[in-house]
Amino acid sequence: MRSTNWRFARFELLTRERLLRADGVVLPLGSRAFDLLTVLVERAGRLVTKAELLDQVWPGLVVEENNIAAQITALRRVLGAELIETVPGHGYRFTVAATGMDASPLANPALVALGGCQLFGREDDLARLLRAMQQAGCVTLLGPAGVGKTALAQALRDAHDLSLDSRAARALWLDLGALSEPGQLLPALARALELHGPASDAALLAPALGARRLLIMDNAEHLLPATAELAALLLAAEPSLRLLVTSQAPLPLAGGREQRLEPLEIAGADTAAEQALRSGAIGLLAARACAADYRLRLGAEQLPLLRALCSQLDGLPLALEMAAARVPLLGLQGVHDALAERFALLKRGHRGSLARHPTLQAALHWSHGLLAPAEQRLFRQLGVFSGGFSLELLMAATDTAESARWSLVDGLAALVDRSLVVAELAATESAPRYRLLETMRLYALTLLDEAGEAEAARRGHARALCQLMQRLRQQQDQADGAANPRINALCFAELDNARSALRWAMQHEPDSALALATCVGMLTTYSAWRGEAYGWVADCEALLGGRLSAATEAHWWREFARQLVMRGSPRASEAAMRACAQLRALGALGDERDLLRALVSLVRAAPSASPEVDRALAEIAALLGRHPEWSARLRLVAAAARGSYHLKCGQLEAALSDHREELALAQALAWQDAADVAESNVLALIFLLERHAEAAALARAMLARPSVQAGASSAYVQCYLLAALIAQGQCEAALQACGPALQLARRFDVPYALTQLPLLAWALQRPQAAAQLLGLARQHFEQRQARPYGWIEQQWAALQAQLQGALGPGLAQALMQQGSQLSDTDAERLLAAFS
Repeated sequence: MRSTNWRFARFELLTRERLLRADGVVLPLGSRAFDLLTVLVERAGRLVTKAELLDQVWPGLVVEENNIAAQITALRRVLGAELIETVPGHGYRFTVAATGMDASPLANPALVALGGCQLFGREDDLARLLRAMQQAGCVTLLGPAGVGKTALAQALRDAHDLSLDSRAARALWLDLGALSEPGQLLPALARALELHGPASDAALLAPALGARRLLIMDNAEHLLPATAELAALLLAAEPSLRLLVTSQAPLPLAGGREQRLEPLEIAGADTAAEQALRSGAIGLLAARACAADYRLRLGAEQLPLLRALCSQLDGLPLALEMAAARVPLLGLQGVHDALAERFALLKRGHRGSLARHPTLQAALHWSHGLLAPAEQRLFRQLGVFSGGFSLELLMAATDTAESARWSLVDGLAALVDRSLVVAELAATESAPRYRLLETMRLYALTLLDEAGEAEAARRGHARALCQLMQRLRQQQDQADGAANPRINALCFAELDNARSALRWAMQHEPDSALALATCVGMLTTYSAWRGEAYGWVADCEALLGGRLSAATEAHWWREFARQLVMRGSPRASEAAMRACAQLRALGALGDERDLLRALVSLVRAAPSASPEVDRALAEIAALLGRHPEWSARLRLVAAAARGSYHLKCGQLEAALSDHREELALAQALAWQDAADVAESNVLALIFLLERHAEAAALARAMLARPSVQAGASSAYVQCYLLAALIAQGQCEAALQACGPALQLARRFDVPYALTQLPLLAWALQRPQAAAQLLGLARQHFEQRQARPYGWIEQQWAALQAQLQGALGPGLAQALMQQGSQLSDTDAERLLAAFS
């Protein structure tokens, strides 16, 4: 589209800045609506067909025509119905002449917040914050609820990102509002950084920030000690980092700086009308009121009333937004009078949080009081959702029948229109997600408790999450790899909800807790949520022995066994046997696919071949023969189990054949995550067959692929690369590979790279360092209550014998004990000394 600005009626369309102004006031307008308006204005007076609009506004995308109608409706709410004419069956026509204007300079980022909405009255605050963030360290943006801390932080982020050439250097945003416990902070940061292993050390996460030198943590007031501890650790590890924290209370961080955000300034009576209508609290109220009611005309005559309204609301932006949303219904005077009545009630006494934020609470009470009873009930119910929700999840949680879908949509739309709920539509999504701002959510929860509806709402929420995850789990089991991104997106979008649902269910509905944790564990296997999901599964062990359904407990044991196998835990065999026994006991009530998975875990968990493992393999083969209709996914895991068995038997060629079958099945499914895992298994067998040059070449080829780089398989591949290089005597190349290998080990919490460091030190004729590094590697696995692969244990045993011969048993043991106290950073220092 041409970068030309247009003037029509009382509006200005600034295409470069992507702003629409009415009488100088910026109006909120979505991205698609803006593009559609630009097309119509550029073709003012002539018919623009639906096909032309689709081509111009949604280029290269396949979308339904009703998307056009939705955007036209949005435009008419802002412009008025008379400016856009519908030509039935054909398209639309812009009815007024548009005059071209000279393009103005790009808008100052200090004036623009997310979505192109003007940031009123915060120019000085933003400039001060930008200056403060130019130096490393932590700044806390302080202020009461509803004062606009998040909006200012978003404006800072946008201004920061606009100044960059590289996407990799953009600020990292971490919303703490969906978190409820200090222990969730590190995993949330790890996920934001797209790290796939469980996070246990902030100092190890800091380097992963890489080029991102600005981290913003929003809504920290309920996690202040943990946030301060995280900030201190990050800054100690990466002193050049810049951290911004938004909070209602100070952050207890030594050396931290603070900037307090006050309510918006209210222009005095001596301020010129034009300036007053475009700045501070009055400017915000005027802009939002005009956006809510396109017929509204505000000028000098309305200034006293606008000023009085802003004074009533203390200039709090969130309260002003809610008041503006009611202008179409009540008018400015009606809003003013209703608020005056509410404040009179407040002065007669309220307790608790109301006393801390009386202005905002008054606005909330008042806005809520104007809702219809059904809308009030819906608003209360929304308080149980964390991190947003979809319409489908809301319907399930509220037990809304499909026939009542549109009534629920209407209620949700009413809450959006009244600024009580935020609707968000990402570019990659076909349907919006909804969320309450944290202040609104806490208020909704208070109302829910007061109405005596909290338990029912929590129960509906937990059951809806459980049903969703069970449905996604079934889809994952039946789909090919092409469906994985869609299934993953639906799952990951609701994991904040799943966390809060699990927390409630563990106290009130253990059966739902086990079922939910079991499904999430399976769905997150290849994701950054894997570590936290394992914790959810493990925590449910405390619920066993209660009143649980036999099927739910059996399925939990099956998933717990699988998780323990992945972690190399010695408990995996016992868990797999329990799972098999309980699944068999279900008989006709069970699903034999679950039994197959439990048998696979039993085979993989066994430390060596045994008659029991032979029987499990035979049963797996019988199940697959009895069910030719089962998906290739199950045949894939069975092939992996056979490979594990043949490896334990020392039948390396047979194991290699099994894992090549596993790889072929994954590739046929277009299941890239599984294909990368299978190929790493193939790599392991090539190495164990002592085809070291071939193994090194395959490892390098795999590490060059983006899918491997992004997944936990990369940590295993790096281990085999190190082992192959050491076996070939290429110690210098192995030394160069150590740095990337250790980074991947930390990133994915997969310590296998450490297993090869003592062997490298020995090959470099550094026996004392080799003994220390052997102690460090063993300690890592002991801390995890896990055992390394058998071939690694054999390497270590041989090396320990060599060390005892070279150093003497006493010194070798003392150095290994000393090494067990070392950190990964100490190991890197030892390696650096080898260069």
